[in-house]
Amino acid sequence: MNKNLKIKSYLERKIYYFDEEYLKVLKNILDLKYKVIEEFKNDTRTYVAKIIIDDKNYILKKIYTTKKRKKILSIFKKGEALSTLLNINEGVEKGITELAKPLGAVVERKNGIITNEILLIEYYNGKIVNEDKEYFEILKALNKIYLLKRFHGDCNPANFFYINGKIIILDTKLKKMLFGNYRQHYDILTLMKHFRNKIDYPYKKNIFYYFAAFVRKMRDKKRERNE
Repeated sequence: MNKNLKIKSYLERKIYYFDEEYLKVLKNILDLKYKVIEEFKNDTRTYVAKIIIDDKNYILKKIYTTKKRKKILSIFKKGEALSTLLNINEGVEKGITELAKPLGAVVERKNGIITNEILLIEYYNGKIVNEDKEYFEILKALNKIYLLKRFHGDCNPANFFYINGKIIILDTKLKKMLFGNYRQHYDILTLMKHFRNKIDYPYKKNIFYYFAAFVRKMRDKKRERNE
């Protein structure tokens, strides 16, 4: 665990942070002293919203552990919020400045089992990527992730902002690639299907590519049947 990470107990929860400024912000969130400006997602798994505290905007992500198996396994894990905080800060330290930076995390446990989590993320005021020419800018940013043997996990263009000529990568846990470079191929196949014009595949097609292409195709077909 990062030696600069600080931990504070508050309202029977653990707050994880690097900067004292964000400890105060996270306490305000736990005390419900914030205003929701816009909700982006609200389901049984996650809640994501733009909030304001002391005239400053943030992205608030709440993560709920609902499945019994995941609850039991969470006894042995850091949790999604803390893992994301650590992974992305490590990525930023290694030069991936395009990552949207998480500012702190809260983990609530009961009998060792994670029940709820909070991730506080820096707010970025930019436009969602929606032009083919921006695909290559996204690819440059993603290549920095792949060099660290990590992957994005949800390469929908909505998870990339274009701000002052720079790509900002959103909504990634920055997990490690464990099965060859399957996850890298899956990322790019997901990304490419959202762009209008045909773009040449940027990487060498190996066995992991063909497996990723098969999984992507099956998931697309399943989604079509459910629509």
